Amino acid sequence: LQAQAPTAGTRQVDPSLPDTPRAIRGRVVDPSGAPVPGALVLVGGARLRADSAGRFRLETTGGAPRAVTVVASAPGYASAATARPVGAGAEVTLVLH
Repeated sequence: LQAQAPTAGTRQVDPSLPDTPRAIRGRVVDPSGAPVPGALVLVGGARLRADSAGRFRLETTGGAPRAVTVVASAPGYASAATARPVGAGAEVTLVLH
């Protein structure tokens, strides 16, 4: 395999570096797979809300890659939680019952 130089306007990111951007994203759904808009999502110490499609995204930089606990809750549902790594491709679906 031959390495290719990045094209203009792109940058290469080394995921081992502590200032590399990292993200965790996902969806909050009910047991039928329907989105739960406005669900409260806690990722580590951050609080955010799911959008109208039940999606959330948190981007961060700094520190070594690590796993975080992701918790989702909404009125009328039991909370759901999981541990996931923060990094490229980290995606989670939380099902509220």
